Amino acid sequence: MNRVSEQDIISTLRGWSVEVESPRNDGWTRYHYLDKIMKVKQYVDEHLSKYEKVQQERSSNHKTH
Repeated sequence: MNRVSEQDIISTLRGWSVEVESPRNDGWTRYHYLDKIMKVKQYVDEHLSKYEKVQQERSSNHKTH
């Protein structure tokens, strides 16, 4: 598995956000980067719910310690 750090992911998303917000880019370029961000968001939204039980277990374990 390719190891990509959280910081690399966040840095990439920030870079894409800059491109979306940059007035020097035309609409096509802005949309290109927005589309990338939206694909990541869609993936996270679809898959994050699978891990709610894990998060709940982690939260309850921290309360007991």
